[in-house]
Formats: sequence, C-alpha cells, structure tokens
Amino acid sequence: MPPNRLLANLAFTRAGQVSHMQSGAWSAPEDGHTWALTPCCALSLPVAQDAEDAVILLELWPQTAPPVRPTRTMRISRDGRPLAELTLAKRGTHLVALGAVYAGSPVNLDFAFDAPVPGPAEDPRPFAFAFRSIRMIARMPSRELANDTQAAPYLEAGLDVFLSRFLSLGHCCDFGSFQAKCGADTLGLLRYGSIDTYNLVDALIDRFAALGQPGTLEVLIVEEEGGKYWMFDRVYGMSWHTGLKPDETTPAHLIRREMRRLPKLRDMFIEILDGGQKIFILRRPTHVHLSEAEAIAETLRLHGDCTLLWAVQDDSAPGSVEKIRPYLLRGHLDIAERRGVASTQAWAGVCANAFRLLDDERRRRLLS
Repeated sequence: MPPNRLLANLAFTRAGQVSHMQSGAWSAPEDGHTWALTPCCALSLPVAQDAEDAVILLELWPQTAPPVRPTRTMRISRDGRPLAELTLAKRGTHLVALGAVYAGSPVNLDFAFDAPVPGPAEDPRPFAFAFRSIRMIARMPSRELANDTQAAPYLEAGLDVFLSRFLSLGHCCDFGSFQAKCGADTLGLLRYGSIDTYNLVDALIDRFAALGQPGTLEVLIVEEEGGKYWMFDRVYGMSWHTGLKPDETTPAHLIRREMRRLPKLRDMFIEILDGGQKIFILRRPTHVHLSEAEAIAETLRLHGDCTLLWAVQDDSAPGSVEKIRPYLLRGHLDIAERRGVASTQAWAGVCANAFRLLDDERRRRLLS
C-alpha cells in the first residue's frame, strides 16, 4: 500500500474546481491559472479523511518587474497560525507542511502578499501570484533508521549490478552517462530526458497516462547538440535525445518509433514506482530548493514506498550523503567539468553512501 494519500488535486483554471473555496482578492480564472491579488486572499480546502500529517504542493509563479522588483513574497497562514514565507522569482512547485488534518474540518489557508507591481494602464489590477494548482498529500509517519557501519556487501556483485538499482528522474544526463560508463546501461523513461519539477509532479500524479498519445509528440533539431533530432512531448513538457541527425532518419519515422517505445518504458517506470524497487535520482544542473525535492519525494510516495536521492553540486565533501527523511537523502557531488557534470568518484560515493543510509527493510527490497 502506498505510504502517502492524495487528499485534494485542484486546478485554478476555467474548468477548475476551486472558485467556491476562494475568498478575498482573486481574479477571474483564466485558461491555465488564477491571479491572487494584493493584499490578501484565502482558500478553504475540504478534507476527506484523517491524516496525522499533511503537506500541500502549490504550483504558482510571482508577478515581477525586474530589475525594480525581481522577486515577490507570500506569507501563508493556517487558521491564523503562520506556516511559511516564500520569496520567489520564477515559476515552481513549493511544498508547505500543514500538520494534522481531520475529516470534516476544512483547512483554512490565508495568503498575504508584499506591495503590488504596478500593472499596465489597460489592466491596473494589483497582481501578486498566479496559482496554477494545489495538491494536498497525507503523509504517513516515518520509521526510524537502523544504523549500519559495516562494510557494504551490496557492492560485492559489482558496480554495474549495484548501479542498476538507481533510476534517474531526468533533466540532467550525467547520472545516466555515469551508469553507462560503469556498465549499468539499463533502460529508463527519463534517463536521457529533461523535465521540470512542476511538470514532473503533474506526470507522477497522472502516472504518465497521456504519454505517447497521437498528436502529442514533436521532433526538433537542436543545433547545440550537433544538429541532432530531439523529441518533445507536449503533454508533460518532456524532451529527450534521439542521437540521430536529419540525414539518418525522418521526423515521421522517429514519431512512429517513440509511440511504440514510450508505452513500454512508461509501464516499466510505473511498475518500479509502485513497487519502490529502485532509488530515484533527482538531479538538476541549477539550484533546487529543498521544497522542490520534498515535493517530488512526497509525490513519489503516493504510489509506492519510494526513496529519493537528491544530488547537488556544492562545497560539501564529494560523495557524502545526509538524511533529510528516511526516504529523502541529499548527496553531494563535485564539479568535474562544468555545473551539471560530476566525477565518477563522486557519483560512486554518493550512491554507496545513500544505500548505506537506508533502513534494513528498504535495502532488502532493493537487493531482492
């Protein structure tokens, strides 16, 4: 049974379901979002069942006016109790902890904003943030970790076998290249693909159901990649390498090939997701806030008892790993060539130390 439960999945669109939950200053809903207006607004969210702990995932973006106002600030309260303060410069998915929620008792959220950015003369409304979606996830209590200071027997089968127990969530290809370099050249839906955090959360909640449907794929030529073809999925905003040039194939052939291939890769990914059979790798070449990593970790656990290894490049000891939650680990990489490319030694250390931090039950499942 998945550890987490999805309690609410609401869209701030014309076809959405939130207008009767809103109070305060909101715009009329648009095709993809609704504007929250300065100075404040509120939401009253229904709760279907008890949960000892819950979080919300907010997908939104601020109305900014660089360079005068490059960021905007939002303060979130629940029933008058401060929950979080977010200062944002761009679109993203942000996690906010709610604490306990109870059946029949609505969750009342208040949003207060900093001073508005002056709008154009034709639309002087005091825009603050565009809300796209809100998800509420019931989060089950975490188990304590068992200490393990012994040698790592899981490396005895070889590095290639060991690394096949990890699966990339896309956006940065260096982990997939590291696996291939070590002989763990395994298939993966997102191994050499790119997907942003908010699109990844959407796709995970949707279980990639619309991936590879007719009319959703597009072929692009990317000059920065040597003029090779890339595939683009319009539903989830995914893109990925093909490794082929225009003189080697045609767009029509590539689309036919991918429509045969993608359903198989999706089914394989969902099976791994439901079974919690691998450690999922979150890797970005740019900075990722902790709330983004938490949002992905909690969304993964809507399906199975999954573990997320969030790999960052910073000044910490390369190869070291810290535990944020039993199912969310942060590993530290070096910068081998440029940001987005780490050394083989750092990746090997991160993977080994992450495995060492797992509790016995998780390790047994991954080794079986």
